[in-house]
Amino acid sequence: MELLTNTVPSVRFDYPDPSTTVTSVLYSVNGGTDTTAVADTSNPGYATAKLPYQPSDAKIKVTWGFSIPGGSYTQVQYYDVVTPLLTPNQVRDIVGQTATAAELYAVEASARYIIQAYTGQTFSKYVGPLSVTGSGDSTLRMPRRLMRFTTINDTVVNVPWVTLRGDGWFMVSKYLGPPPIRADFDGWHEEPAAGFSTVPITAPPRWVRPYLTFAAGAEYVIDGEWGWDYTPSPVVEAAKLLVNDYACNDSIYRDRFISSISGPDWTMRFNEGAFTSTGNVRADQLLGEYKLRRGWMVV
Repeated sequence: MELLTNTVPSVRFDYPDPSTTVTSVLYSVNGGTDTTAVADTSNPGYATAKLPYQPSDAKIKVTWGFSIPGGSYTQVQYYDVVTPLLTPNQVRDIVGQTATAAELYAVEASARYIIQAYTGQTFSKYVGPLSVTGSGDSTLRMPRRLMRFTTINDTVVNVPWVTLRGDGWFMVSKYLGPPPIRADFDGWHEEPAAGFSTVPITAPPRWVRPYLTFAAGAEYVIDGEWGWDYTPSPVVEAAKLLVNDYACNDSIYRDRFISSISGPDWTMRFNEGAFTSTGNVRADQLLGEYKLRRGWMVV
């Protein structure tokens, strides 16, 4: 189930029995400490509870404690906090002012899922740790685009031994030893001897700059800011195009892989590639630079 960022979301618990009594509501964010939420039991047949404001992507666990005739039980719910590509007002301007909140959410979610499947990434922000497995070389591929980071395996990274490459999709070790055609590596040189103003620059020994690798199979927990601070404008425009397709019911033909319909003798043609992309050529063009190319290596 999904909750949206930049909202104060409400979660719902449907009573398994008319005589259900809610005894507790606990929630935790990203596996953190359980916190008590206040339940609203004034609704017939279900209870609700408000969670705190959600500024970025997260995973929330909600545990409802309740009692019914025969015993006391708990029910656990899991939610993904996600960032929509379009605001409700942006969707309403396309689909019409009479659309309900549920309809606005459904059509935006459909466009968002298509774009995420096509590009291979999400255009939202997550703040916290993610685990990455080393492959035995000096490059570590990120599970999400990494904008900024503070610690690796709980160690503050305050020396420039790694850097980000590939627009944040790769972390690269800088400890590669002296380059083959440059003797003075990162300013390493001998101090002038007494009475001399200069001294020949010499290459540092290999052990000064060892070849550092991300060990194969080792887990590197990187704490930082992942994803995007904001949704890129081309992605927003692509989402609008797809929402417009759904609003005009144009998607019903692509859902059935129909590329053309003619008459009066009626010829119906099915296009095998109807959903090899987003289903909208202009949206594909807008999203082209954001589509991940799996298997690339940054050196």
